[in-house]
Amino acid sequence: MPAQLYLVHAFRATTGVAHSVGVRLNEVVRADGPRQLTWGTMRAWPFPDSAEWSLTLSEQGAGTRVEESFCVLHMPHIMGWLVPLVVPSHRDRGADLRMDLERLGAIVEAGT
Repeated sequence: MPAQLYLVHAFRATTGVAHSVGVRLNEVVRADGPRQLTWGTMRAWPFPDSAEWSLTLSEQGAGTRVEESFCVLHMPHIMGWLVPLVVPSHRDRGADLRMDLERLGAIVEAGT
């Protein structure tokens, strides 16, 4: 059986969504370089929720298609009701996901 690498990394998340700035503990779930990176936010006080995020790269013609996705793994029922009321931008994450991909595209085009 091949050895498994577990990487746990805490980083400061600044989402720009209301007051949701904080430090989240994350775990790399899958790293199939250079095609896929999947990580999950871990449940830890004061964040009782967890989600899994993924970036997937695939060839598309002469370029590269970048897909970003997320899935909420756990959220207390009360948060499911409160978050959309307190943070309206969490009702539809589509625009934020598009901005993430545009930022990634700009970095790639700049060659950095």
